[in-house]
Amino acid sequence: EEEQESVVAPLAPTKQIIIPEHMQQLGKEGVVIMIVRLPRLESAADVQLDVAPRAFKLRAEIPGEESEYALSLELGSTVDPASSRAKWKKKESSLRIELSPPSLSR
Repeated sequence: EEEQESVVAPLAPTKQIIIPEHMQQLGKEGVVIMIVRLPRLESAADVQLDVAPRAFKLRAEIPGEESEYALSLELGSTVDPASSRAKWKKKESSLRIELSPPSLSR
């Protein structure tokens, strides 16, 4: 009988997590503005955003590196996840995300 236990798939190398520099501001009319600096990225193509009413998550694999950006924040106020607008600022290598509060009109 052959022993099968010696065949162990190599574990995928764990990526190094880099927490990017970020700023949370409150704009007018309760808009939350997130600015996240991602200097190792050329564009926002690899960025994944996950917005909840009171939480904000960002992940981005850094091309050609065994590392990724990861950010998980609690927001200072409630936002409407569907309202999020992200804009890549090439000069600053940063992503600006605007999160609007839930609209008051029902």
